[in-house]
Amino acid sequence: MVQIFRCNSEEKDFINLAKRLDEDLEKGNGDKQSFYQKFNKILNIDTVILLKDGEVAVGCGCFKEYDEISVEIKRMYLLPAYRGKGYAKMLLGELKNYGQYANVETSVCFEKLL
Repeated sequence: MVQIFRCNSEEKDFINLAKRLDEDLEKGNGDKQSFYQKFNKILNIDTVILLKDGEVAVGCGCFKEYDEISVEIKRMYLLPAYRGKGYAKMLLGELKNYGQYANVETSVCFEKLL
């Protein structure tokens, strides 16, 4: 059964999945990936979610404050076997109301469809 868990960036499963993401990005971006690495630090992030299938972490995501009015979704990753099954949508849905807004019915978060 796939479930979502909240944690921070010190969680070993998150660190391992973030490394897998970096490996995949490096394959696709080659030498250009070094430019992006400086923007992908995962220190001190309290908005991490993990997707687990039983005890195995299969996906992750988080967000970081970009400025006073916006956030950036970071470190979204799913193991290849879990792609195309709606799990990324599940992760993104979980990242909408977080932190002090979690479970606050009067808090409305918006999304931008691309």
